[in-house]
Amino acid sequence: MIHLPITSITASILALFYIFLTLRVIVYRRKTQIGVGSAGDIVLTRRIRAHSNFIEYTPFVLFLLFLSEIQNGHFYFLMCVAVFFTLGRSLHAYGVSQVKENLRFRIAGMMMTFFSLILLSFNLL
Repeated sequence: MIHLPITSITASILALFYIFLTLRVIVYRRKTQIGVGSAGDIVLTRRIRAHSNFIEYTPFVLFLLFLSEIQNGHFYFLMCVAVFFTLGRSLHAYGVSQVKENLRFRIAGMMMTFFSLILLSFNLL
């Protein structure tokens, strides 16, 4: 039996965060009566982008994490990368969601995301 605690825990936490980002879009759409697109509403546009950007990167990192863990990657290394990625996605989503954006959150989040991708990629090579 294959036991993948890091991938399982990370995927579960990220899935819950994805639901949170999704609900933020849905609730705001209902509030503003905007069914499709953003109708130029900056708050909705930013919530949509935070949601979309999250789902653009998360599956790929989870797949690399899965491959690393199934190939017996070092537990603490993989755990650190998983925490680092999760924190990076959170910072990025927070930064992108702000109408008066402080780019430090967005930049830090993307750097953490890219660094996680790079670390996992080199780990598998």
